[in-house]
This record gives sequence, C-alpha cells and structure tokens, in this order.
Amino acid sequence: MDVYFLEHKVIAYRFRAKTNESCVIFGSIGQGATPEAIGVVHKSLKDKFANHRVINPGEEKTDQERELASAIDAMGRNLKLIMTADLTAWDRAVVKMGLGLACLYFGEEYTRSQQADRLRAFLWENDPDKRDEMPLHGSAGLLSQRDHKQSQFFHGDKSTHAFYLAEVGNKIGFFAGFFGEYENFLEIDSVGTFCGRLPGALMRGAVWIIDPKKKETIGPISLEEAIHRRSEERRIAAEREFAQKNQSSNDFKEDA
Repeated sequence: MDVYFLEHKVIAYRFRAKTNESCVIFGSIGQGATPEAIGVVHKSLKDKFANHRVINPGEEKTDQERELASAIDAMGRNLKLIMTADLTAWDRAVVKMGLGLACLYFGEEYTRSQQADRLRAFLWENDPDKRDEMPLHGSAGLLSQRDHKQSQFFHGDKSTHAFYLAEVGNKIGFFAGFFGEYENFLEIDSVGTFCGRLPGALMRGAVWIIDPKKKETIGPISLEEAIHRRSEERRIAAEREFAQKNQSSNDFKEDA
C-alpha cells in the first residue's frame, strides 16, 4: 500500500485489488471533512488518482476491502512509514519549468518541436537507466550552482526568484535562480533553432523576476535591461553606504 499525505491533512491510501484494479481510500488527520479537504480529494481524483476506484469506509464490497479498511482504521496515527527521497524529483521540476517557460515564450512552434519532445520524454520516462541515457544537459538539485551564478549579475534579492531564457553560443538555455542562492540550468534548444528570437543586442535573453510572497511577476524584460537595473541598484546602494559613512565621520569630528 502507498500512503500519500496531501494538503489540508488529507491522507490517501492507494492499493491494487486482487482483481488488479487500482483503488484508493481517503482519510484525514484529526479533523472532519472540511470544504478545503473535499476540494483536495476532488483535485487528486482528477490528477494523481485518476481512473482509481474510490472506496468509502463503511461501503466496502469485498473481503479484501473490508480487511484493508479495518487495518487502516486500526493504525490511526501510528503509521510506520518508510521515507524515501526521489533523487530525480528536482531534475524533473526544473525540466518542467524550463519546458513550460519556453513554450510560453516561443509559442506553438517550440511546443511542437523536437526539442520540446526531448524534454517531455525525460519527464515521462520512469526507467532510471533509460532516463540517464537521454541527451539532456543541465544542472539541478545537488548540482545547482551556488558560487558561480549567471543571475548574480542582474539579481541579488534573496526574497525573490529569477527565471530567464538566454542565448548561450548557438544554443538556448533556461536558468532558474531561487532566493538569489541556487541557480539551476537546463539546455532547452541544443541545435539553435530558436537563436536570434530573444531580445537584446550584445546579450540576448528574457528575464522574469518573481516575488513568491506578493505573488507578483516582473517581466519578461530583456537580459540587458535586467543587468542595467541591477547596476543602478548597486550604484544607489554604494552611494547610500558612502553617504552614511561620510555622515558618521562628520558626526565623529563634531563630537571631538
């Protein structure tokens, strides 16, 4: 049995019946069926548990279903779980973000391109050996950059994220910088089909700045404009720091 902890304290127990049918039983952690919890159940039935047969407690039809329902009820909160980490989860997340942003910016032509299909194949492949053999280039998760980040030239706010598409040589790369700390990279066009379509003269690229708390997005703006803004921010900060130091020095002389 697979156990899923969903939003709003909803638990889903998924199992395969003796008839090989996929089934799911929903429960909760110490609360009744709130409207929010019901919404989570409906959403999960359309997504994660699509085509699963829902078994409601008290409406079990087979001996196996009754046995499982009784066992789940007896466990209560004392679930003995084995926690595992999916080492490719963040890789998949970066690929999904890069694919989505490229489709959004370049439109239907990219959506239907072989480059997009290459990224989709990585997302859909469950065999780790086959996935490792795919010609996908980038750095994410444990391999994400912390020191030598490209985004440091135009993004220094540790409360926001920066996503950008940039022309690198004769290819297109997707960069995702989170809280000004970690930068993930994904090659979304390895053959240069979409080169020359990003804004800019010396540096071609489009940038999105995202404030997760305010849920606001600035962009897309050109990479050159983002760098100019960052330079202005640094200049203003340096002038402010110099003025403060100068004022402190004058205050010290007056006191003396």
